[in-house]
Amino acid sequence: MKRLLAAFTLGAALATLAFLFALFAAPGRKEIELDVYVLVLGALAVLAAVVATRQALPLDRGSGLAAALEREPRDPLRPPELERLEREVTLGTSTAFDLHYRLRPILREVAEQRLADRRGLRLERGGREVEAALGE
Repeated sequence: MKRLLAAFTLGAALATLAFLFALFAAPGRKEIELDVYVLVLGALAVLAAVVATRQALPLDRGSGLAAALEREPRDPLRPPELERLEREVTLGTSTAFDLHYRLRPILREVAEQRLADRRGLRLERGGREVEAALGE
């Protein structure tokens, strides 16, 4: 605010010096010179008011309505099958019953798929190749 006041004072002082020079240079046009001087001082005052208002009010960062309508980012959804499998692993580690009847069929299915995809073996057939791949 002090800077703005200093700039306004400097502008008014320069306008006053120009007015006084114009009075001595052309003394017959006193009324028109006074009108121009008052007009320049008024323009400086309006400019100072605009700058002061601009500094006092924060800049608009966007519409409040647009901000309210923006959707919040959703958390990524986890597949229900993954959540079910996590529950079964947790239960399988707590009791032998859950391990045998819940988790074992899933692990068997995974092993069958991996054996079939990578080595072309079937778990039901058994044999030396399956035992070599899986162990006892």
